[in-house]
Amino acid sequence: MSDLAAGGRPKGSHHALGVIVVALQFVVHARLSLRGCGRVLALLAGLLGLGRVPCWTTGRLWLLRLGWFKLTRPKARAGDWVWLVDLTVQAGVESVLVVVGVRLACLPRPGRCLGAEDLEPLAVLPLTDSTGPAIRAHLEELVERTGEPRAIVHDHGANLARAVREFRQDHPGTASLYDATHKAACLLKHQLEGDARWQGFITRVRQTTFAVNQTALAAWRPPGLKLKARYMNVEPLVAWGCKALALVRQPDRLSQQGYDPGVVQAKLGWLADYQSDLEDWRQRMEVIEAVTHEVRGGGYCQATEQKVRQRLAEQGPSAPAAVRLKEQLQRFVAEESSKARGAERLPGSTEVLESCFAQLKALEGDHSRGGLTGLLLGLPALLGRTDPEVIEQAWRHPGKCVQHWRQQHLPHTVQQKRQALFAPASVKPVPPGAGVETKPG
Repeated sequence: MSDLAAGGRPKGSHHALGVIVVALQFVVHARLSLRGCGRVLALLAGLLGLGRVPCWTTGRLWLLRLGWFKLTRPKARAGDWVWLVDLTVQAGVESVLVVVGVRLACLPRPGRCLGAEDLEPLAVLPLTDSTGPAIRAHLEELVERTGEPRAIVHDHGANLARAVREFRQDHPGTASLYDATHKAACLLKHQLEGDARWQGFITRVRQTTFAVNQTALAAWRPPGLKLKARYMNVEPLVAWGCKALALVRQPDRLSQQGYDPGVVQAKLGWLADYQSDLEDWRQRMEVIEAVTHEVRGGGYCQATEQKVRQRLAEQGPSAPAAVRLKEQLQRFVAEESSKARGAERLPGSTEVLESCFAQLKALEGDHSRGGLTGLLLGLPALLGRTDPEVIEQAWRHPGKCVQHWRQQHLPHTVQQKRQALFAPASVKPVPPGAGVETKPG
């Protein structure tokens, strides 16, 4: 019998601790789906002597149990907490306030971005009232658990910005930090949203997608522009345009690759009309990448402004719009970096949180389109360490805690309401003679 199967069983569990650890690490670290994790364990059962293999639904309960423990375990009260706050919305009227924290003493070394393992889940709250005052009240409750935070990093959404602004009235020692990626996307949006050339380019891109999708030119299909946060996903489209235009102008290379240069020209020759625009947009993307790369890895500190200026000076953008964007971002970085005290280094990006949201949606699969699900409690399971010690501590608490949390925070999901709404009506058969008046004999 393998060491995994021979390990002790946590109280109330039918499976060895080693099996639970492996299953959860498959999901959290290897990013397997819950069903995929169950299949892998089944394949390895014979090799490792695991004995009884857990069903994927059991793995789901394990993930939620781990998430509940990480979310509710006591947090250290300290003055160097930095909160990363976001408000996410799915179908339905509810939104979710997510707050994760990292202590300045535990930041990764400069140059390494924040990872999910660096973060501690502080709050995962489904809200029907996501106004500024309501969010501010929840932030005040968190102070009781962690102490007053040194800083709050957020995307400056209207409700979040108001909540943080009102929170700082009572906690002036807390700095409000603007996520650099969202700020860059906001500046880019102001430039491109009313740009007729950009809108025309997007229209031609969509037409090209349909024109080549089921043809021999399918490999030329442009990347899709997301409906949400579209100005945070411009770079892949601009890069495609630059590369595709360069290839269109190399008929010999196209012939070597098996393409008819005339057909390619007919479908994608329009890119030549946007040559100068693509160069302009490419320079803007380089400016944004230089700034966000520096802030993502180094955070906001006294040296950040100088490092950003040096990186941008090396690029030397020449397009007027790119130069304006460079100047705006330099001023922004200078303002945010000035909030660091002395040798402090403050996080300046919430991208790691966005990555965790994406992993959670991947676990939910198609169910993520139907509003919040019980898997929401799996989000904190993706954060922090997931090792045997943490899992053993989690299993000291009864599994029914998960059910209590769901009843408190997600009593009626959109999916539950849909199932109740479209459930087959229970029609009881009418017994013979029912409703027929009979006369006494």
